[in-house]
Amino acid sequence: MATIAVFIALGGGAYAVTLPKHSVGTKQLKSRAVTAAKVRKSAISSPKVRDFSLLARDFKKGQLPALTGAQADDSDPIASLGTVIRQTTLMMRSRGKLYVLATLGDPFLNCTAQGPCSTVWGIYVNDQPVNDTGLRLQANPNQADGRNFYLLYGMTSTEVGPGSVTVKLARTNSSNVLDVGELGAQLGTFAVGS
Repeated sequence: MATIAVFIALGGGAYAVTLPKHSVGTKQLKSRAVTAAKVRKSAISSPKVRDFSLLARDFKKGQLPALTGAQADDSDPIASLGTVIRQTTLMMRSRGKLYVLATLGDPFLNCTAQGPCSTVWGIYVNDQPVNDTGLRLQANPNQADGRNFYLLYGMTSTEVGPGSVTVKLARTNSSNVLDVGELGAQLGTFAVGS
């Protein structure tokens, strides 16, 4: 009897359970039971991540490539805002640069007999000009200048936001302008980065 008692005491309530393969799934796991520390390194690879399930905030700063752009031979807009042609507002959650784009259908300029004249279209973010997003037309007295179509585009040189950001397509005229305008215009923007 003593031997049996010692065997039971040593054995206690210990027992082994064997679970069938693939029998534990999401229904058997408690919420938050699997933490990052319990996931084997490199166990989650790109093919195992659902497409479009990751957001920019899921990455550390600097992990995503920084987008950039450049263009040449376009004018800078006038520093002070002129006549607003189109306007849009963007709500930004964090700071970032903006890519801006506008189209002008048939921009034109006619000068009076009193002298030469000019006009400059440009894109402005929070009333600040975006470099290289300008179009300048100029003509002599009693003459005209124009284009069939023109595309303005560029990126802010500094980050803007968070909060409400206003983007404007505007035109600034010199004196001696008889007639100026465009037959159509569109404006768009999107945030890039952080």
